[in-house]
Amino acid sequence: MSDYAIEASNVVKRYPFARTSAQGGRNIFKAVMGLGKSDKTALDGATFHVRKGETFGLLGPNGAGKTTMIKILSTLLTYEQGEVLVNGVDVMKYPDRVVRNLQTVLTGTLGFEWRLTAKQSLHFYAALYGLDKRQADERIESLIDAMNLRGYENQMYQRFSSGLGRRLLLARALLMDVPILLFDEPTANLDPVSAVRFRNVIKDLSVNKGKTVLLATHNMFEAQDLCDHIAIVNRGKIIANGTPTEVRRLTGGRVKIEMGVLLPEGFTTESLERQLEVLPFVTKVTVRPGDDRRLRLTLEGESDLDMNGLLKAILSNGVVVRTLETSYPTLEDAFVTLTTRSGQ
Repeated sequence: MSDYAIEASNVVKRYPFARTSAQGGRNIFKAVMGLGKSDKTALDGATFHVRKGETFGLLGPNGAGKTTMIKILSTLLTYEQGEVLVNGVDVMKYPDRVVRNLQTVLTGTLGFEWRLTAKQSLHFYAALYGLDKRQADERIESLIDAMNLRGYENQMYQRFSSGLGRRLLLARALLMDVPILLFDEPTANLDPVSAVRFRNVIKDLSVNKGKTVLLATHNMFEAQDLCDHIAIVNRGKIIANGTPTEVRRLTGGRVKIEMGVLLPEGFTTESLERQLEVLPFVTKVTVRPGDDRRLRLTLEGESDLDMNGLLKAILSNGVVVRTLETSYPTLEDAFVTLTTRSGQ
């Protein structure tokens, strides 16, 4: 039996669309008849694997193919080439078996009756999913607390804000005890408290209950906080794949050091700058003068920069280090660099 909950191999998905005429309009007749069309490639050989029990993040700019991939996994879309397996089951050949293994929350999906309360809506879906009343009651009460809906559970859905509706949608997705959960921008429109509660629920599902979670997100903090592995997709291609730390290092493993220093009498900024520039692994030195011999140094270099040697060179001249901050490329830095390199 495979260790993977999701296996996507060389997936190609194209959408047909009508070409725009030189006059700036579309020929409606040609579009309807299938003439004058070309294909837009949404996924172009996408390949990634998600291990059972892990949280996996799909990151990418708008239009990169994230939602298309989730819809394929959910059996809502077919594809032209490649293979997609969910718990070893082919999504094209056996869609009915696949949908029994997962729940999906897509951006913009609703499906609630406006005149029902939040609790009534959850009970309605619990009945559709085949939960008995006792099981449904316990699950719904737990989800109302987890999704920060306490106090709103008896309010009609038509009075819900977009954020409250999103919380109810997430609660509905968690009603079923399925092994795989798929989320498209799960914390969109959520306030910070609700977003934190949702992330805690996801951690509990993955760590304590062994669920597999795949989420598409623009939130780099969310990906860093939740995901065991991530894949960055751009223009339908997977351009990076690994742990968040591994993906961050793909940008070159640069390090930035910010230092506040106090120069001794008779020691110039030019002397300090020359001394630092010749150190191994230091690629750039920026000095910003302050008042009364105070300076702000910014040093950039490789991640294996010799910090002991750096401090020794500075302190040997009587320079006093007052503050020191070290930072490495964030996941957001890596995301911007990698998508820019690939032509975004």
